[in-house]
Amino acid sequence: MFTKMKSTPPLVVDIMTRMTKGKVIEMDVDINVKVDEDPSVHEPVEATIIPDPDILDQLVESEEEEEEELRPNIEDELEVDVDPSLDDEVEVVRRSNRATAGKTNKYDAYSLVTAVKTCGVSDAAEVGMSLANLSVKNALKTHGKLAYDAIKDELTQLFVTKEALKLVRREDIPRESTEVRSHMFLKLKVDANGVPEKLMARLVADGSTQDRSRYEVYEVSAPTASLPSIMNVLKIAVQECREYMVFDITGAYLNSQMKETVYLIITDKRMLNILRELYQDIQIYLDQHGRAIALVDKALYGLIESANLWNKTLTKVLTDDGFTVNDCDPCVLNRTSAGVQTTVVIYVDDLLVSSKDITHIRAVKNLIELQFDEVKQKSGTSFTYLGMNLMKVQDNMKGFYSLEITMIGFTESILQEWNGYSFYPYSVPADDKLINCFT
Repeated sequence: MFTKMKSTPPLVVDIMTRMTKGKVIEMDVDINVKVDEDPSVHEPVEATIIPDPDILDQLVESEEEEEEELRPNIEDELEVDVDPSLDDEVEVVRRSNRATAGKTNKYDAYSLVTAVKTCGVSDAAEVGMSLANLSVKNALKTHGKLAYDAIKDELTQLFVTKEALKLVRREDIPRESTEVRSHMFLKLKVDANGVPEKLMARLVADGSTQDRSRYEVYEVSAPTASLPSIMNVLKIAVQECREYMVFDITGAYLNSQMKETVYLIITDKRMLNILRELYQDIQIYLDQHGRAIALVDKALYGLIESANLWNKTLTKVLTDDGFTVNDCDPCVLNRTSAGVQTTVVIYVDDLLVSSKDITHIRAVKNLIELQFDEVKQKSGTSFTYLGMNLMKVQDNMKGFYSLEITMIGFTESILQEWNGYSFYPYSVPADDKLINCFT
């Protein structure tokens, strides 16, 4: 039962009326009687409203309508040109009818890489460690051939080198199959010092449209090494005077085989034009809307199960070679051979390997290179790892070394981002100036 006051907002009254289907019992109350107490607490009663017993069903329908209205438009945020027309078999992404749909300023605070014209060292200072994603359209407009080559390299890796995607005809796809949209973005990759390494293109699947009910909870997530684990491994390496190397596995996810059947829809005309160089007969694979559809054979970035599939693949390679998973962290593995321990830390596609015997590290290197196509290696007295600068400082007199860990590029990017703001030193977090600002 609801009571309508004189100050009840019209919107609330409207909702109450809808919920009760207009069943309102008028009350004989003198609304001119003065009330001594706060009128917002005790107000004259205008009517008593009896709710409809079937209101729960109405509320569910109302929530579904509101959810449809407020669903975000992924395509607008990623700036991907997508043909709005779709076959009956493909689930259409619903669009909001609001006048402000697709318009947002929540990303205005980020420094996009669109202002960068080349990949010179000076650009790193402009980009820093900030968000640096570009749509295909903006990348081609800004970087020209550099972006074109990056997109072609990504498509070549997916369709030719890794054979992760295979074009199929629409008529060959089962009617009840899972189909997901594709998006491509480009990013200027920089190291821990802010120095640009390359312009990288990445084709990803829109895994948000996959049916999660078909998966167990553990199948749609994967662990990564915790920061304490990484720091402890580095500390042990220093205490035991271990050698260490870092390995980066290129296109890591694409080394894992898919278990579920998923089809990827490619709609971007610019990507399709570049894809024609790899498939001269691409026309026979295009549907009536000019879109290409590919069968996903390998764990593509963006699919909800890809991270888990890759983690299982890499862990199995190491455990089959004698490594055991650490009880405290599933992304730390150890193996002892001839009294010498070798430790591997897994952080997605980056591996930190340490051991007192360099030959044991090289054995891990050979194992990784044998199992995966392209592996990059970092070693020596100074290199970067997960955005950190690692530098060995050798003390030949004492026979050991110390390890300096810094994040120069990240620190400089923060200072540049806040450049122009006034900062004042405080001796303690809650001194007089800080307290006064709240009074």
